Amino acid sequence: MDCQLDIAPNPSADSPPRVGVVIVSWNKKNDLLNLLGSLGTLNYPDADIIVIDNASDDGSAHEVREKHPETILLVNDTNLGGTGGFNTGLDYCREAGYDYIWLLDNDAGITPDALMHLVVVAESDPMIGVVGSKILNAEDPAYIVKLGANIDWSRGCVRSISQNVRDFVSMNDFADVDYVPFCSALIRRSCLLVAGRLDERFFLYWDDTDFCLRSKRHGYKTVIATKSVVYHPSFTEKSREYNYYLIRNTFLFFVKHVKPIPLIRTLYNVLGRFIKNLFFAKLIGDMRGSAVLTKGLADFLRLRFGKEIAVSPLCKADISFPSLLPQGLAGSKILITYEGSADTMKLAFAQIPENARHDATILVPFSRSDLYASHKENIMILDDRVKNLFLEHVRIFLKIVMERFDTVITTHRSMSPFAFAASRTFFFDSATISFSKVPISKGKLPFLVASIILCYLLTIFILPVFWVVGTFLVKKQYCE
Repeated sequence: MDCQLDIAPNPSADSPPRVGVVIVSWNKKNDLLNLLGSLGTLNYPDADIIVIDNASDDGSAHEVREKHPETILLVNDTNLGGTGGFNTGLDYCREAGYDYIWLLDNDAGITPDALMHLVVVAESDPMIGVVGSKILNAEDPAYIVKLGANIDWSRGCVRSISQNVRDFVSMNDFADVDYVPFCSALIRRSCLLVAGRLDERFFLYWDDTDFCLRSKRHGYKTVIATKSVVYHPSFTEKSREYNYYLIRNTFLFFVKHVKPIPLIRTLYNVLGRFIKNLFFAKLIGDMRGSAVLTKGLADFLRLRFGKEIAVSPLCKADISFPSLLPQGLAGSKILITYEGSADTMKLAFAQIPENARHDATILVPFSRSDLYASHKENIMILDDRVKNLFLEHVRIFLKIVMERFDTVITTHRSMSPFAFAASRTFFFDSATISFSKVPISKGKLPFLVASIILCYLLTIFILPVFWVVGTFLVKKQYCE
């Protein structure tokens, strides 16, 4: 049911709470202008729009002044990242006395009642400190991008409540979660006053999770308002590259919030994942992936936080091989692996010669399987819900060998470990709609096995260093 305009979120109040809508932008002029245009349809009587421009050089500030003069525009001297940009807006709203602050990504799309539903939920309980929206895929609104998430403390990762699944109507107006992404999050003023600003050491990634956890320590709850709908490009489908901030900040987040003894297990799992990725990147010749992973790990140990210090340019060279179309695939058993986005994988399947498609299978994680619901070809599921994901990868690897797949098509330049289970591998480039032969096959399987063994040994060897840095340096010097 839609919220009614003539009903204040708090029936006991004479007027609805004042809301400051904070948008941070850096060189995304078109996205920003689209969002500002859609905010004109907002069904809320007392909201001010505050744009924080992070020193953009694409004319964003000028366009905002010219086309949206009613907008409050604050221009930072330098790019402070999403974290610092939101802090500029939070500081302004705190001083201006707003009751709530609605943080929005500049590439989000709003529905007219999105804010009203957030406020209604927040006003229902004074101890609700942060309220997030249901985020639907901007490219395919039938699917949920995010519906909040909980922290898996021992594994050192997050478990989304609903992600990459078909949209559904919830029986409840809100649900408790550990955190909500700040692409659409309403923060109560009193919660901000006690929890403090966002931790600018993050710059990007994990800052929203950190804030929600800090507010929880002060007794505030974080919830999802299931009727508040916002559109956003899929996090998992559009951001599948290695990211320096994601790697470095994963360690920063968990050393801040996990006690020293449990931290050993958490760091072992986090470090093990990144070390495996690093070894695999080196094994397949992914120079950029290797450089990003190495720098993220090293800068955590150096206590280099905030904006990345670019001591040397990261390798731009990725895997590059001569272009080659997969001819003569009829009779081959083909496996398309899941490293790329769903759209890229479906496009790769469409390029396979028709006489070979009936022997083609798409490998997808269970968490993304809904995205392939309309795909009528063979689907193989990797169950990423299990606790030991490594054993699940081994199971799939053996299944590929036993079922005699002889051709692997990967849709991402980071390649796939399953390429070592087949006789030949092709990389599909969605930008050029072409295939490239990759020199990875089951003949190089011994190198993969040796790398996995070395990963475990190296993780055990350097774990004490990360634990000491996290426990005695990060915690002592920086944590509240």
